[in-house]
Amino acid sequence: MSTLLKRSIPSGGKNWRDAIQWGGAFAGFLLLAHVLARIGKERLLNAFQAMAWSLPIAFLLDGLRIACDAWSTRLVLGEVGRKLNWRPLLQAQLMAHAVMNLLPAGRAAGEALKALLFQRTIGGSVATAMAAINQALVFASSAIFALLCGVVTLHKLGASWLGWAIVLHGSTLALAAFGLRAATLLRSPIEGIVLRFPRLREAVIRFFDSSRLFPPLPWFPVVAMMLGRTAQSLQHAVLAKALGVSIEGATPFVLEGIHLLGAATGVLVPGQIGTGELTFELAAQALQIEAVTAVSIALGAHLSSYLWAFVGLLSLLFWRSFDFTEKKQV
Repeated sequence: MSTLLKRSIPSGGKNWRDAIQWGGAFAGFLLLAHVLARIGKERLLNAFQAMAWSLPIAFLLDGLRIACDAWSTRLVLGEVGRKLNWRPLLQAQLMAHAVMNLLPAGRAAGEALKALLFQRTIGGSVATAMAAINQALVFASSAIFALLCGVVTLHKLGASWLGWAIVLHGSTLALAAFGLRAATLLRSPIEGIVLRFPRLREAVIRFFDSSRLFPPLPWFPVVAMMLGRTAQSLQHAVLAKALGVSIEGATPFVLEGIHLLGAATGVLVPGQIGTGELTFELAAQALQIEAVTAVSIALGAHLSSYLWAFVGLLSLLFWRSFDFTEKKQV
């Protein structure tokens, strides 16, 4: 288990990696403690009692989001993806989700782990290209959803800082998506650099050649990821409804926009612990709800995510290098 986790992180620079990981975790828990201290234990317990019936639903909706991410990976691989066995594919996604909650820049580390697990089935260079494309598609789907959430927030709340911050975040994600995908397709800008390191040249060329096997920006996987974001929006809406928040048509998108902002500000914090709660607390006034309600929504979503991360860690214990390909009927 620990070997898989270590191999999902690029080698080199162990000291600064550890500093970022532990520093990010410490900062996140410090932020969380600060937010919770301001809210008060009794108020939080009352909120969780009111929210109790919604937590299993939130857990299932989070599982649906994870399944959509696995489906997106299957779609990215095209013809090869249609031959993949769903069981190890879902297990690999759960393991990636666990890594995402344990490491800074967790999404990238999760995609690296999936590439490691897939390499025996589809080849190392194709698996690495798949991971890079998946990361670009995460940016693209999140950008579209964030821009939608930002526009909805501006319409619902007026020209507030919250709406413009979500729109700015969506625009940044869109630039990141196109920039990353372009970087995986355009070999010439870095070819001169790579030629200085002959041992890397062949592997890098294979990576770029494999990247060109995929469409420049495959939209069906983006749609699958956006369906996952929709499930996550419903998750926040269910938690908010349990706490007495009026759920109109726009509210789930506003809550998801706040979540995406929290994820961005806490990119170096494992699982965005603390940063999500702080972002929701800061947005409480704009939403015209109490701070304890906003923070409890973030805590409920985090609880669901960490439960699925625990499931993913358990699945690591039962990983046996499954064959991803479907079994043929005899």
